[in-house]
Amino acid sequence: SQRCCYSEGAEGAGGSGPGGAEGAGRQYIFGYHPHGIIPIACQWTSLTSRWEAKFPGLRPAVLVSTIVHSVPIMRDVAQWNGGYEVSRKGFLNALEHRGSVLLVPGGQEEMIGSRSDSNRVPIVTSHKGFVRLALRTGSSLVPIYAFGETQTFDNIAAPASWQRWCVKMFRANLICYPYGIAPMLPRPHKFTLAVGRPIDVPEILEPSEEQVDYFHHEYFTALRALFEKYKARAGRPDDELVLTPALGPRPAFPRAVSAPQGPSPAPGRSASSAYPPPPPPSSARPRAAEGKAHGGREGLAFRGRRPIP
Repeated sequence: SQRCCYSEGAEGAGGSGPGGAEGAGRQYIFGYHPHGIIPIACQWTSLTSRWEAKFPGLRPAVLVSTIVHSVPIMRDVAQWNGGYEVSRKGFLNALEHRGSVLLVPGGQEEMIGSRSDSNRVPIVTSHKGFVRLALRTGSSLVPIYAFGETQTFDNIAAPASWQRWCVKMFRANLICYPYGIAPMLPRPHKFTLAVGRPIDVPEILEPSEEQVDYFHHEYFTALRALFEKYKARAGRPDDELVLTPALGPRPAFPRAVSAPQGPSPAPGRSASSAYPPPPPPSSARPRAAEGKAHGGREGLAFRGRRPIP
């Protein structure tokens, strides 16, 4: 089936987005949303020709649940695709060897409440580890939203409290019996991927909680704006994100920095003045010019039908 390829930010040679000439040598942390029941698209998204055309030479390592690396066949498929374990060690190893990573920040807790017949999409915002590692490594954060992800699978009905207990105790929802047109076979459904602009993050070896909270809020604010901007074009105008916990007011930028925080300041400058200034709000950032039809610099990344294995 046909797929169209476009994303926010500049593309191709000379662009400032992922894969552009100015982005060469930079590290990116792609956050894939929502998890749904089984986020299988995050495994093959970066292997498609559309991704290569949009982000040439950029193939992020996919971070998958620890339990996947313990299950035969699933483990082999994940590692064959270049997947790493979604742990601190796996995260840092993937960044070192591949330069960029792709993970699902919401994790398996987003399975709870995900239904194909509902337009309310659960998004878990409580995880901050990926933002902390972005600060420690100076990697740019890139939000991704997959329209249609929650329509491909459903899970067996079970009390939400049981599922949350499993996630808390085993770091995996063991009450999992996914089905689409049949057990483990997804429903074919229109699938559209929206890729946001990179959020530049300063390198801070020991980030404070205030600094983590600031960029965590920036990230999920950008994700929500990305979702609202493209949901109608993706054919999901009635969808709404249910952020848990909900985002509060935008925190103040933490200008007071305690040493050591990245490189030493230049002679005559204080540590606080050496700290990079905050990026402008998403609404204030310059927007790339719209192109004709689907060839513009802003837009959606992939559109088509999910293949059936």
